[in-house]
Amino acid sequence: MSERLVIGIGNPVRGDDGVGPAVIHRIRGVKTSTVSDCSDLIELWRDLDDVVVVDAVASGARAGTIHVFDAVDAPLPTPTFTSTHAFGLPAAVELSRVLGRLPRSLVVYGIEAAGFENGCELTEPVRTAIEAVVGLIESETG
Repeated sequence: MSERLVIGIGNPVRGDDGVGPAVIHRIRGVKTSTVSDCSDLIELWRDLDDVVVVDAVASGARAGTIHVFDAVDAPLPTPTFTSTHAFGLPAAVELSRVLGRLPRSLVVYGIEAAGFENGCELTEPVRTAIEAVVGLIESETG
């Protein structure tokens, strides 16, 4: 059985964009990593079989909504994922796919954000969703 890596994407000083690092802060008993630049992902998950990614999304759904994507089976919906950089999660997944570097399992949890303002804290609906996603990840690991 391969080791699972859980990656949290985001910037903790930009409101709900900090959702990925907040999930990582609460995960127990599994290897974790945080990134703010998605270009790091291709090397980070290279040669791994089981990867989970948590990131903020902006699809227009209610704040705190949890979206689950199997990124191996289909491309991620590009407009849904936010990025403070030009190279976001959907681009990293597709470049990894082209290079043959996708993990065998790549599950993405997108938590619907309410705001990305500098200096703001996580909103209440997102904090509630964080606990739910942590529970899902830990139950899949155990």
